[in-house]
Amino acid sequence: MCRELDELGQSISAFAGRFDANCLTPAQAGVVVRACARMEASIASVKALAVARHGESGAWKLEGYRSPAEQLAARTGMSPSHARRVVETGRRMAGQPEVAHAALAGELSAEQAEAVADGVAADPAKARELIDRARRSSLPELNEEVARVKAAASDAESRRRARHAKRSFRRWSDRDGGFHASFYGHPEDGVLLWQALGPIR
Repeated sequence: MCRELDELGQSISAFAGRFDANCLTPAQAGVVVRACARMEASIASVKALAVARHGESGAWKLEGYRSPAEQLAARTGMSPSHARRVVETGRRMAGQPEVAHAALAGELSAEQAEAVADGVAADPAKARELIDRARRSSLPELNEEVARVKAAASDAESRRRARHAKRSFRRWSDRDGGFHASFYGHPEDGVLLWQALGPIR
């Protein structure tokens, strides 16, 4: 299997090396975009499942990493937050054969697979419904449906404890030197934050 994957990678690299978008008509370019999106979805799912499996070995500890996600971020150049989501999605899909099948077939983008796997983790009976929703809805609509599934599968206090454990405040600068911040917490925390920021805005 690894040799087959290596040969596939070489073929893709060879194709990319001679690819010239200027040789395509706009219609042909659209076909290429759709084909690449499906392949990207399949490969992203293979990677997520593989990294989850690799994490079980504990090799990341021997290499000095604090988690499989930290190792993935270092090896692939992706952000730590993205790496954490990939690892978590892979772990969830490993126990969700229906979701994994759709994702590996390229029917779910990486973001759709992440959302669907999150919802199915809360309510396994919703697997087919969420996969179908992903195929016919936008990502924001899918996320809203997943939120409803998760809310219905747990009580308010459980959701509050889960939110509380995930509270965070991060700040960083982008490549242009611009300031960014990301907050996560309870709804009432957001109200207080906006009240404080209102005069500044």
